Amino acid sequence: MGDISISNAHHAVAAQRKSCWYEEEIEENLRWCFALKRAELERREEVYDVIIGDLADPIEGGPCYQLYTKSFYEFVVKPSLTQGGIFVTQAGPAGIFSHTEVFSCIYNTLRQVFKYVVPYSAHIPSYADTWDGSWYHHSPFTLTADELDLRIKHRIQGENRYLDGKTFTSSSTLSKAVRKSLDNETHVYTEGNARFIYGHGSAYKQQQHYKSTGNVALIQEK
Repeated sequence: MGDISISNAHHAVAAQRKSCWYEEEIEENLRWCFALKRAELERREEVYDVIIGDLADPIEGGPCYQLYTKSFYEFVVKPSLTQGGIFVTQAGPAGIFSHTEVFSCIYNTLRQVFKYVVPYSAHIPSYADTWDGSWYHHSPFTLTADELDLRIKHRIQGENRYLDGKTFTSSSTLSKAVRKSLDNETHVYTEGNARFIYGHGSAYKQQQHYKSTGNVALIQEK
């Protein structure tokens, strides 16, 4: 166990969280590992087939923004992957008006380190927006929806409620506006010039607007 300091280039927060490394043998040839701290991954010499960055958003004063930087991808994640390994990370909001907050620069940063990077998105109702992720693979992704369905059928019992081959392939089909932003993005995410997400989802913002204008009672009555 160890401590993780919650700070960034602009602010230092007087708080600490305990870090940990947890492992569990799920089945033969399948081991699940959980790390709460960057250093936990840095100090290990073993490599992994899949690394998933299920992170909090990069917010000013938060603990996770350094896990979106070029140095983290280049010197921690990439050396920790097997030859055919896959890295997946969430990358913030991906809506028409929100995707340039952090998603476009995180995607561009990944492209500086990895050869094949695939952006994807899905609508998150609780966030009232489309949210994005990106994943790296050692070769171009060429599986069709039917091939994905067949692999899912062979690997799980029962039926997925959400994910199938068509859903998976369609998630990486982004709108023209978002694709254009990704192609034109030049910002590289580093510790010294990090971008942060500010505010909340659009539903929360709208609610705050109604409260400030005295219309909240009208909403409740409706």
